[in-house]
Order: sequence, then structure tokens, then C-alpha cells
Amino acid sequence: MESPNQVDRRRILSFLESLANTPDLVGDYTESDDTGRRIQIKIVGEYALSYWADHPVKEVKVVRIEKAD
Repeated sequence: MESPNQVDRRRILSFLESLANTPDLVGDYTESDDTGRRIQIKIVGEYALSYWADHPVKEVKVVRIEKAD
């Protein structure tokens, strides 16, 4: 049986893989960084993943993974 940490890790990796296929996935909510860029926040298990799609270079930038409040 998987521990809760292993389940969250598997869910996070699965979500990150889905971002590779669909970089415009909308998070559960958004924030703006200090440059005004919209950062998507997705809650996955007990974690909040912050990311944004950098379309000119065809990358998704994951800027933070932290325990959700």
C-alpha cells in the first residue's frame, strides 16, 4: 500500500506530465508575480503547484511546489 507521500508524489508527477501535453491548463486559482505575470496555482493532494506557460520558448515554468494551506 502506498503512503500518503507516495500518493501525492504520483499525483504531482501525473499533473506535471499533463502540463507537458496541455500547457494552457487552468489552475484552481491565479496570482500575479512581481512582473504582473499570471501564475496558475493547482492544488494536488496536499500541495500547491505554481506554474505559467512560456509560449515563445514552448515551456511550462513550474515556479513553486509547496504544502497547501
